[in-house]
Amino acid sequence: MAAEGEIDHDLYSRQYYVYGKEAMQKMANSTVLVSGLSGVGVEIAKNVALAGVRQLTLHDTLPVSQLDLSAQFYAGEADIGQNRAEVSASKVKELNPYTKVDSLTVDLLGNLDELSKFSVVCLCNYPLAEQLVVNDYCRSHNIRFISCESRGLSCSVFVDVGQGFKVYDKDGEELKEIIIGDVVRGEETTIRCLPNHLHGLDEGNWVMFREVKGVDELNGGKYHVVKKTPRPNEFVIDFDSSKAAAYVQGTGIAQQVKEVVTVNHASLADSLDKPEFLLCDFAKLDAPPQIHLAYRAVNAFYDAEGRWPAPWSADADKVLAQAALVNSKVPEDSPARVGEVDDKLVKLVANTWQGQFSPISAFVGGCVGQEVLKSVSGKFTPLNQHFYLDFKEIAPGNDNVKLEKSRYDGQIICLGNEANAELQKLRLFMVGSGAIGCELLKTLAMMGCSLKEAGGELVVTDDDIIERSNLNRQFLFRDSDIGHPKSTSAAGAALKMNPGMNIDPHKRRVEPKTEDVYNDNFFDSRHCVLNALDNIQARRYVDQRCTTAQRALLESGTMGTKGHVQVIVPFLTETYSQQNDPESKDVPFCTLKSFPHEINHCVQWARALAFEQHFVSKPRLWKQFMETENVLDILRSPKVRSLKPWVLTKMLDTRPTDFQRCVDFARLKFEKYFNHAPRDLLNAFPLDHTIDGKPFWSNPKRPPHPLEFNFEDDICQQFIVAFANLWAFVWGVPQTRDIKAIAKMVEKSPVPKYVPKKKNIETDESVSAEKAEEQKQDKVSEDAIKGYIEKLEGVVKEGFPFQVNAVEFEKDDDSNFHIDCIDAISNLRARVYKIPEIDRFETKKIAGRIIPAIAATTACVSGLAMVELVKIMQKKKLEDYKSSFFNLSLPQFTFSEPGEVRKEKIAKGLFGTIWDRWEIRKGDMTVEDLLSYAEEEFKIDVGAIFVGAKCLYNGLMPAHRKKLGVNISELLKLKEKVEYVDLLLVVEDEEDEDEDEDEDEEEESGGPVVRFYF
Repeated sequence: MAAEGEIDHDLYSRQYYVYGKEAMQKMANSTVLVSGLSGVGVEIAKNVALAGVRQLTLHDTLPVSQLDLSAQFYAGEADIGQNRAEVSASKVKELNPYTKVDSLTVDLLGNLDELSKFSVVCLCNYPLAEQLVVNDYCRSHNIRFISCESRGLSCSVFVDVGQGFKVYDKDGEELKEIIIGDVVRGEETTIRCLPNHLHGLDEGNWVMFREVKGVDELNGGKYHVVKKTPRPNEFVIDFDSSKAAAYVQGTGIAQQVKEVVTVNHASLADSLDKPEFLLCDFAKLDAPPQIHLAYRAVNAFYDAEGRWPAPWSADADKVLAQAALVNSKVPEDSPARVGEVDDKLVKLVANTWQGQFSPISAFVGGCVGQEVLKSVSGKFTPLNQHFYLDFKEIAPGNDNVKLEKSRYDGQIICLGNEANAELQKLRLFMVGSGAIGCELLKTLAMMGCSLKEAGGELVVTDDDIIERSNLNRQFLFRDSDIGHPKSTSAAGAALKMNPGMNIDPHKRRVEPKTEDVYNDNFFDSRHCVLNALDNIQARRYVDQRCTTAQRALLESGTMGTKGHVQVIVPFLTETYSQQNDPESKDVPFCTLKSFPHEINHCVQWARALAFEQHFVSKPRLWKQFMETENVLDILRSPKVRSLKPWVLTKMLDTRPTDFQRCVDFARLKFEKYFNHAPRDLLNAFPLDHTIDGKPFWSNPKRPPHPLEFNFEDDICQQFIVAFANLWAFVWGVPQTRDIKAIAKMVEKSPVPKYVPKKKNIETDESVSAEKAEEQKQDKVSEDAIKGYIEKLEGVVKEGFPFQVNAVEFEKDDDSNFHIDCIDAISNLRARVYKIPEIDRFETKKIAGRIIPAIAATTACVSGLAMVELVKIMQKKKLEDYKSSFFNLSLPQFTFSEPGEVRKEKIAKGLFGTIWDRWEIRKGDMTVEDLLSYAEEEFKIDVGAIFVGAKCLYNGLMPAHRKKLGVNISELLKLKEKVEYVDLLLVVEDEEDEDEDEDEDEEEESGGPVVRFYF
């Protein structure tokens, strides 16, 4: 464990990149009360505990009931009758050693002073009258207040952070750095970006300037407010520069600064008639005031009757009458006033009020967990102030709902008996059991999905093992699980929550190599596939398999506070692959190599060029050389260049025999990278160098400044220690961490004198790294090759008297020097180019391509995804499904109908979709017979036949005519018997001047995919 006051980066590494140091330290000093440990309460407690608050107190006066078991994942049938807080506290305590968890069972309203020791109080599923009392106490004692309810098929959240609450980072977005192209002087100063660059700023943002020449007054660390943004590449600040000197072209950087935002909230009592609603579903813009009214009506019923409305009873009519009465008393100009009460929605709220549906509890628990952390840290914008949502699309088709005295009664109230039974029969496939996977498994367990006795099955696969950094958000895992497969550990934890589940955990990737296991028959046997992946390539592969098998797919993902759920249904929606993510632009090679202008460039260069070349790719090349059969024959053949003998020989020449030689090599590299290379660059392009009359060294290019080595400098020392130890690892030389011993070795290291080199420095941004490498290889002469061969032959004849080890990059092991080395190289390179340096944690994020993650976001994603699973099972219409995107930091939620499947033109008058699967079940046949069959049965003229990317037949190629009489099986050259193959039949173009204009606008496909059975 980390020392008191320090952040445990092993545990919090992914969360750290969301909240940052200051917010996490505030969280670690905060005290939180969560009262009401129903399903939504335990969800909030879980998310808050994982985040690492100092003290979390769980309060309840109620015992565990039968209805709780549908969503309270830390309570079982054996706990019925016991206090919910006490049952939950022992389990929540296991989630985080840094969060102290205790329970409280006193009556809060009779002991309000108990609240005074907390930073924030969160009430779950409380009567409105009690919420009002607690809110008034909290406001008078400067305690943040949150109340939330997960009631059947609807939910609500209310946040009150009081008056004058300071938000230090409203959105969590990375600060923008704008390279200045021009400064227009005047009473207001206009800043223009470089051509083809956008500033990405909004009015009200703060910026500060550095390195501006001419209008020097802009520099100096003063904040300037963006007054307006007339164009995407131009913004205006309220700064009088009319008397300033002329701007020197090509200088200056504008750096965004986080502005402090003050939030003022109304009390709950004042906001009831003057609510601020968060809108999120444009198909239901009238829903929030209707649900707000329904909740007030149910509470009016509670005040009158002393109980909540019974499920699916005449009580719903009484609530409806209360709604009309409450609405009549609301001022006509109030946003809480509705023109006409939505009888159906109000009655649904009443009928399902006592229900507990785990997906909705998970969603609300994620949202509120984040609101709790905002209120204690000042990080991100608090909800303003009311949030209501309904999920009426999954309600039972009739009111014939009967409780079964089972653990699923809370869910039956929401979905009905038939839907509850169908969930138990589901045969599912979940790909990934990390953060999202753990949340999905927990929710599936609570829903009673895939039960053994009902014939259901859940296959879950993940090839990864559990690491300590996973424990912060993958809440099914504990310290004892570290080193074990994620899938088996997660499955075991889910089975403890619901022993009736039928879970089959695998430790495999889903990829072409495992198609013998996850074959077409396997996919055909699934009702739905759940993606819990973290990379686009894997997502696209699973999507393609689901499309071929015509199976529904729930695609979800998170990044920090942002999350999404895409629902993909055969024949209704477009597929994941049809929604192309924007391609990320690669940084030009010449920028990385010679002209970096931001820290990301320095880190990329350190990782991909310096670190990768020396410790990964070149050692691998040596290992391949040592393992090559008949290597002497290849050395003496024209194929010798494929071995890259110039690289092998150079490595051989620098092979160390002891650690002193490793230090020598590191010292040599320092001089080359940070002194000699910058000098060569300045020799090629002096500071006064111009091109077409314009200074060469102007934005975005930054001139280098050669560094002088100083072992007393922390970064210089870090470079030598890490680089030398990694070089020792490559060659199997004993390593050392003794700084004093290394310092003495450095004193002995020879330092090469600088000799100017006339290098061809690439400035063409279109030249790729691969092209530059090819050009470099082409310059290696045949005479040089002969010398290299001679040296390498000697090593081969000696039987390779040494071993070479290639580094396997691992970002989460702080003892292996990987991040230390990359961090040192990155910051030394930044120092050369006068780019602001970064700390080791930021280097680790960039170099390790770490996706920031928190538990709250994954909880929200899992809840929304499982709601859509119910709809898939219920075979809903397109308009009932909801794809979603949200950002908890703002907070912002967007629910929308999934994109409808596109019809694609196959031939004149013939259309299809990506979901269509045509079949030919006539056994093996010749190409000619296949063409005839397609013409007769499908009414298409086939011009070419493909299997994957391979062309089997093309009618435009004369040489292919001889294939007409050849069987498909022969063309495929099958080595083993297969049942079928998927063929793409490319339809010949038809020219028709009379073709309908609308038909012309249809998207054209190359032709149908036909499953050809042998």
